[in-house]
Amino acid sequence: MQASFEGSPVDRRVAQLFALVTEALAGATQALLRGEISLGIAVIEGDRLIDELTSDVEQTVWDQIDTESPSGDELRRLIGILRILPELERSADLAEHIAQRAVVNLGAEMSPLSRGIVQRMAEVAL
Repeated sequence: MQASFEGSPVDRRVAQLFALVTEALAGATQALLRGEISLGIAVIEGDRLIDELTSDVEQTVWDQIDTESPSGDELRRLIGILRILPELERSADLAEHIAQRAVVNLGAEMSPLSRGIVQRMAEVAL
């Protein structure tokens, strides 16, 4: 059983996932609204790392459940992580989709109102 919630390798990787997804969402929005195609491409390419890290964390959590037979708080924590992972991956996929629109320069065609809505949505998401 892990001695510390904050210090476990799984927790550090989940925190890394949160950071990567946050950066992807911010980068995709910036790429779309500012027409930064190279940034959009970087966000798209970065999605692979997020997918791999998500899969790795999920497998590690299942391995811990299988080998350590955690109970109580530790089991609830691990299940919580398993429930968070798909949400992080979906958010990263959303960032990738936004970045794909940036790469085709869709932002230049957006009305000022649409651009404002996208900016506000990104602020809320972040």
